[in-house]
Amino acid sequence: MKILLLGIGNAPVRFDSASFFFENLLDRRDENLDVITFGYNEGVDIRINPEDDFEKVVKSLSPDWRPDCCILQGIDYNLLPRGIEKAPFPVVALPFPGDWDLDLIYTKAIVEAADLVIGAGYFDEENLPVIGAGNVEIFYLGSVREKFIDPQPVKIRDRKYDLFYTATWFSDITHPERSEWAARLVKLSGKHNILIETRIKSYEEYILLLRNSKLAFSHVRQGVFSNRVLEAASQGTVPVVTGRDVQRYFQNGTEIVSVGAGDFYECVERYLKDEDLLQEMSERAYKNITDNFISESRFLKLLKVIERNLKQEKNISRRAVSLGEYESAVRSGEIYFYAYFRTVSGGYFFTDKNTSLFLGLSIDEFRKAVEVNAAPRGLINLAVAMSALLFQHDGNRETVEGAKEIISLLEGVTASNPSYIMAYFNLGLLHFRLDNLEAALENFLKLIRLMEDEEYEIDPWCLQNRDFDLFNLLLQKPLNEKLLSLMKGELSSDDIARLYHSSVLFFMSMIYEERGDLYNALDVLMHAHDLYPSNRLVVKRAAQLSALLGLRQESIALYEEAIKLMPLDLGLRMEMIRFLYLYQRDKEMLKGVNEIKLLSSSIKSMRDRTVELKTLMESLGRFNQSSGGLHDPCTEVVLNGMIDSLYPCLKKNPRDIRLLYRIIGVWNELGRIDRIIEIFSDYLASCDGTEGQDEETASILSDIYKYIREATGVRENLMREKLDALERFILERQEA
Repeated sequence: MKILLLGIGNAPVRFDSASFFFENLLDRRDENLDVITFGYNEGVDIRINPEDDFEKVVKSLSPDWRPDCCILQGIDYNLLPRGIEKAPFPVVALPFPGDWDLDLIYTKAIVEAADLVIGAGYFDEENLPVIGAGNVEIFYLGSVREKFIDPQPVKIRDRKYDLFYTATWFSDITHPERSEWAARLVKLSGKHNILIETRIKSYEEYILLLRNSKLAFSHVRQGVFSNRVLEAASQGTVPVVTGRDVQRYFQNGTEIVSVGAGDFYECVERYLKDEDLLQEMSERAYKNITDNFISESRFLKLLKVIERNLKQEKNISRRAVSLGEYESAVRSGEIYFYAYFRTVSGGYFFTDKNTSLFLGLSIDEFRKAVEVNAAPRGLINLAVAMSALLFQHDGNRETVEGAKEIISLLEGVTASNPSYIMAYFNLGLLHFRLDNLEAALENFLKLIRLMEDEEYEIDPWCLQNRDFDLFNLLLQKPLNEKLLSLMKGELSSDDIARLYHSSVLFFMSMIYEERGDLYNALDVLMHAHDLYPSNRLVVKRAAQLSALLGLRQESIALYEEAIKLMPLDLGLRMEMIRFLYLYQRDKEMLKGVNEIKLLSSSIKSMRDRTVELKTLMESLGRFNQSSGGLHDPCTEVVLNGMIDSLYPCLKKNPRDIRLLYRIIGVWNELGRIDRIIEIFSDYLASCDGTEGQDEETASILSDIYKYIREATGVRENLMREKLDALERFILERQEA
């Protein structure tokens, strides 16, 4: 079989994850396998540049050597070659298992340029055809290098850890599913020896930890199971796996333990009680690995699957070939743009991280598109790509001159298409990043008015702002999930519009906070929360602002909601503990403390937070016997922190009576009547003749005055009593 293989040459990831790359498995002495590699790095047979057309590769081949197919391995993390859809031989696309849906527009371009797409499980089988794949075969690409397979696995009964779970990192925002499962695993740590680790220094250390574990947990976000399942079984460790795909390749109950959120604890407990059964499962799973998943043999099996498929007579047309001039240029611009953010910027597949090259090529393609047809999407895409290049080069501040053309482009779209909300979104976002907050707010408000009047137009396929971290945190995953659901007919573009609406409200809340307008900031956050309740950043900030503004019940409810969404955010948990202590909800507070102790002791990467927790506990005056209950650092720290946050806001909004009232409430909790009189006097002195004449303001001012009169009277009586007692004490001593 003759294969033209898109390789990665000498890119470091080829050697870090050796089992995934066919270049490491090629045996050039095999007379039945003839492979020529091409790609963008040194170390391939035919090296091309990112701007080169695939025709250059074809012309580089010897006239008497024509491949049976061109294989694009790991293509969703590589650059789809320009013009590959015109290849004069079959094109086979192999996305990496599990993550191709995170930049759906890019994967759509890939599958529409291929004759055959290799998926790995049910998710791929069901969804790749939806986004444009005309021909899908299912074959799991994962494997284990023979040199890493334990030749004589340790018996289950002799292993130290009951269950081992590792992830590259934990993030409640970008990988919330990992956090949820880690929190479940922590609950087992009281009864079993559970190891949860992220700081593994090498593959060799990882293998040693597997060899010392009875069970190894692996979670799949969606799509197919992780290669960690194979690695565990290759060390005689029994995999505990979520998702249904694993059962296509392993037998549940005899080789692996398949679990869901509902039966997780029951399954783990049952299997850990029966080490004889685990030993049998260990041996069966190990045999499955050695029979079916050694890298070299797995690669050859894949080639047989491809060969068999290509021999079948199928009426397959590459959808990318039928694109018109405008659509083709837009597609090329999208490919360069997303390829940069998926791989070039991280240095995974490319040794050359030339930012301007990839983004510049993307901009060139979008310029070609708008020359053919000045349609809104092409113009938006051009503006987003230009903005990405601008901020990559200059940072977020010194970009005013460079931004003028982008602003003009977007304003042109709003003028010619006044109901097109993606123009307002990107114009507002650009001004937001340039720190032109008033202009940003103006455009965000226009977008919201259009949406509330239901007179808007949205193109959900516009280029995403992947260069902006806050966009990625707020929108990347949910937006791509909704795009897939849109293609499946499960929702409409209005659902995607609401997602943008929620994000715009979050940006607006940041602008209001910058203005010191905290009450409006909280109002728009709660509106954003109503539109998209699982937005973690929105819930967290809404909880913090509610607490700052004295909304006790509401803030605790939001903190509890945020912690459910972000279970590993120990800082968030400690914030809630401080407020529970302040509100004297001690039972709930102590429960929260115990949860933090369990998390920080069970997850190795969090153990350094135990010092922080100890400091917090020592600050709780009501529970600290050494202070005698006379000193309460926690209360003072929280309340003084509020004062530090509220005063700058009042300085920006000196007429905000609600802020004044809130600050007085905090000073009251601190027992500082003097500061209350001072701030109230300053407020009244700054009022002109018309201030305070409305009924609400006059009522609040009257309440504050009455409170000060009562408080000072009480304080005066208290001080008089104390002074009289002191005087009596002194006189008695003098007489004695």
